[in-house]
Amino acid sequence: MEKVIVVLKTDEADRKNFTDAAPGAQLTFMEPENVRAEDVADADAIIGNVDAALIGSAAKKLRWMQLQNAGTEGFCQKGVLPDGCALTNATGAYGMAISEHMVAMLFALQKRLDVYMAQQNARVWKRREHMFVACGSTVLIIGTGDLGTSFAAKMKAFGCHVIGV
Repeated sequence: MEKVIVVLKTDEADRKNFTDAAPGAQLTFMEPENVRAEDVADADAIIGNVDAALIGSAAKKLRWMQLQNAGTEGFCQKGVLPDGCALTNATGAYGMAISEHMVAMLFALQKRLDVYMAQQNARVWKRREHMFVACGSTVLIIGTGDLGTSFAAKMKAFGCHVIGV
């Protein structure tokens, strides 16, 4: 029987989905801060992020590590994962949400919402510097992965000339 440690926030429905997807596996659901060396010592797979130092010193049977973020967070250094262990991540999972946040922050900065909110709270109404307009502007995006591509599509929809590097 394969031992799988799931280190993600889960509810009953999530746990059922995991159980249905891995019939016969011994699934253990844990919070990251509660994972100890003895928990990972005989794990075949870990889904979610745990301390990389804990893996290197304890998880000798590990065959698969699925991270919950798009990066690898230090898991690629020699000695962190046992030989032959597959490392996968969540590349592509966050582009939509983060690019929407980027658009919101861009417009907040362009429209000086911080200044106007402070004025509103102080009940002071002074005209400020010129507002920037997105339409017709040039947007340079460094990084054209999932996040950069999602952001580029949104800025293009606002009528921007987009350059990706």
